[in-house]
Amino acid sequence: MTAKIKQMIRRMLGDAAATSIHAIRFAYLIKTNRLPQEKDMEIIGKLSLKGKVVVDVGANSANWTNILSDEVGESGSVFAFEADPYYAAATHKAIILLGLKNVIFFPIGASDKEETLPLVVIDENGERVSGTGKIVDDKTISVTRTVEVKLRALDAIAESYPDLFNTALIKCDVEGFEYRVFKGAQRIIETSRPIVISEIDANSKETRNVFNFFKSLDYKSYVVVTESSIRSSESAGGIPEGERPNRIFIPQEYLIPAAIHVIG
Repeated sequence: MTAKIKQMIRRMLGDAAATSIHAIRFAYLIKTNRLPQEKDMEIIGKLSLKGKVVVDVGANSANWTNILSDEVGESGSVFAFEADPYYAAATHKAIILLGLKNVIFFPIGASDKEETLPLVVIDENGERVSGTGKIVDDKTISVTRTVEVKLRALDAIAESYPDLFNTALIKCDVEGFEYRVFKGAQRIIETSRPIVISEIDANSKETRNVFNFFKSLDYKSYVVVTESSIRSSESAGGIPEGERPNRIFIPQEYLIPAAIHVIG
């Protein structure tokens, strides 16, 4: 479905109906395995997450949420967050359609404090972006290209949901806002020592901040090579050409399962 068709549906039917159609599409693509599977997703099954608590920050489409829900099982929990109001509604409806009863969904984003910031949802060509909206603190961006989104620190949310202090894995894909997310989850990370999977920009200051943050907490960084192997990658660069810039941050003390081959 092209961006223009999506925009036309929204104009004709309104957001309530459009998000329902979008949710049906998400659920169909997930159920029929038609969404791309990243190597990071494939390695999830080797991390023994059954019965554990996991977090999905940037849950747009519910693809990762669905995989994590299956891995933790009925006795586990998935806390899923999506900041974009339109895609939050579509994703939440998809979660219901998929029957993911172990998912607790939040139609907000994560940061290092409670705040409201603009999310860029319209690109320079006037097209509605999908899954690549960027949270910014930039007053020069036209309000016609943004929507206001609510953000909270995961540590603050954990005061009401203490299971978050037993988090086994955090997946975070927020288009360059990752450092603020992790700063706002520092108590959770220090307490529960989760594995963290994050998409990063190899050349940004934010990425260097993320690496320094995890290094200060005695984490090692890896990149997924295949569905059963990871390679040490202690710097922001070094991403193979054509690969998604994802990193897995693993606590130094964590015993990596024998099913995962470590290179370097």
